Amino acid sequence: MAESEMTAPRVISAGMNEEALVQGLREGAPEASSELCRRFGPTLHRFAAARLGWDTELAEDIAIQALAD
Repeated sequence: MAESEMTAPRVISAGMNEEALVQGLREGAPEASSELCRRFGPTLHRFAAARLGWDTELAEDIAIQALAD
């Protein structure tokens, strides 16, 4: 790999914008996966629970599967 193709590891932070988050996910950065779950997990869980008649256990399973690698 040419030196110009090499990039430094991306630092993922809670203040990153969605574009940086998506780029981190594309690069396979574990911090990006954690940030995705932190940002969108609770909302996804509430949405699933509401659609499933407030079955929170099933909603949790669905949210976990949706956000899994």
